[in-house]
Amino acid sequence: NKHPFYFLFWTLLFAELNLTIILLQLYPNVIAPWFNKFTPVPEGELRDKIFALAQRVDFPLTQLFVVDGSTRSAHSNAYFYGFFKNKRIVVYDTLINQVSTDEIIPIIGKVWQCLTNSLVVNKYCFNSSARTRTLQVR
Repeated sequence: NKHPFYFLFWTLLFAELNLTIILLQLYPNVIAPWFNKFTPVPEGELRDKIFALAQRVDFPLTQLFVVDGSTRSAHSNAYFYGFFKNKRIVVYDTLINQVSTDEIIPIIGKVWQCLTNSLVVNKYCFNSSARTRTLQVR
């Protein structure tokens, strides 16, 4: 009788999907703040440019944070997270310290392009000098 196997399979799949969704919500909101300090990006040129980029590519950005990555590493990074209309962008303080505001925007655009694999973003935010600098930040 194959029915018990199917029941077990679907039950475990359902449990795994629920656990994944719960952890995707818990990690950025509960677990990550235990290890790093997340502060909202203050009003200014960087915040305005990132929100303008998000609006141009129809990214429903609700919050923008800077994380204190310099306490553990010199690694530069920016990442996106969130579900549905509650999207957030996190930029490491090392990235802000290493490059200018005008160079951060193409880096965030590249992260977005990798996330969506979209050439439309490439049209909006890249030029040859920024693309070269993005590769040098690593």
